[in-house]
Amino acid sequence: MSIEKTKLPQEIEKRIRNRKEEMDKTIQPIEILIDLVGKGELDPWNLDIIAVADKFLSRVEAIEKEDLRVSANTLLCASILLRKKSDSLIREEFDEVDEEEDIGDNEEHVVEEDWTPEPYDMSKKTPELRFPARRKSKRSPTLVELIEELQNAINKKERKKERTKLKKEKRNRNEDTVKNLAHEENIEEKIDEMRDVLRQKFRNKSRVNFRDLVHLWTRSEVVSQFIPLIFLSHRGRINLEQNEFFGEIIIKPGLKDV
Repeated sequence: MSIEKTKLPQEIEKRIRNRKEEMDKTIQPIEILIDLVGKGELDPWNLDIIAVADKFLSRVEAIEKEDLRVSANTLLCASILLRKKSDSLIREEFDEVDEEEDIGDNEEHVVEEDWTPEPYDMSKKTPELRFPARRKSKRSPTLVELIEELQNAINKKERKKERTKLKKEKRNRNEDTVKNLAHEENIEEKIDEMRDVLRQKFRNKSRVNFRDLVHLWTRSEVVSQFIPLIFLSHRGRINLEQNEFFGEIIIKPGLKDV
């Protein structure tokens, strides 16, 4: 039976209009859901999540056959709906098992009315305690609730993407800072000086602590001494080890001569 078209909340309609202006030919997940409701294939106030998942995936397959772009957000929502469908099927299966057990318990109760308890045997192993399963509400979600859930998942993915982008930009800035610092301080001369110092120290011992190379423990002095070590390590002249965070940095000879 076809479901009559239902007027959608104003905020949802506004959101769809705004998204359509940005879409071009890329199909977005919220548009698919709205279209399914608009064509009477879904009841917006009483969604069958299994039917939603099946119809959504069918629509995505049809879109791909039409050579239209499917957005990453659409694929994300498809995976969420598949998971919800799987959870729903499992929950239905468990509900059926519970009903059968309830019926069995009632039958046993009727048959064994005259049963008398036996004394408990202390030598027996204590039965394992099991916590009752948490049951989710059986109320079907509405269209607005489903859209909000999918939108939250999309927003979470976008925030993660933005954090990754910021970390990459920060890493690139740090690399540029090191390169500029190396260029300004004539790094090759610093590297040669460090090689001479390490050659002297390696004659008497097989390892050197970074702390022994820093005469004045200030930020500029620490950075000035550490940068040449990074280049020497990259060139295979030395090996740098640190057994714990913020612990001592140990310098050892590399595969190539210092």
